[in-house]
Amino acid sequence: MSKLDYQIASTHQIHQDIAQRLNRYRIHLELTQQELADEAGISVPTLSRLLNGKGATLDTFLRVLKAMNLVEAMAAYIPEPRDSPFAPRRARPIADRQRVRSKSEVPVWTGFDDTAPVFDDD
Repeated sequence: MSKLDYQIASTHQIHQDIAQRLNRYRIHLELTQQELADEAGISVPTLSRLLNGKGATLDTFLRVLKAMNLVEAMAAYIPEPRDSPFAPRRARPIADRQRVRSKSEVPVWTGFDDTAPVFDDD
């Protein structure tokens, strides 16, 4: 069992490492590929491709994680974004930000009024 440094590994190496880990965990759970495929709602050849590092869709990967009760563990590795300390103070928290929409009516400048001012002194 090698410890792969994900920071310098290629995406192919990471894919292979995750596939091997999933397969070892499946064996640890004492599940056959047929049992895991049935629980995940996928075919055995699809599961085999995932576990052998031959490729799979994100949907397949998530179905297998869910069947193995690993979804929360995986989600724990993706942190929630936090406000940057360099963000302007007036900025709202990330969760409250919304897309700015253009205003439907833009005021149009009509120029100066040509009438002369009226004074009460006259």
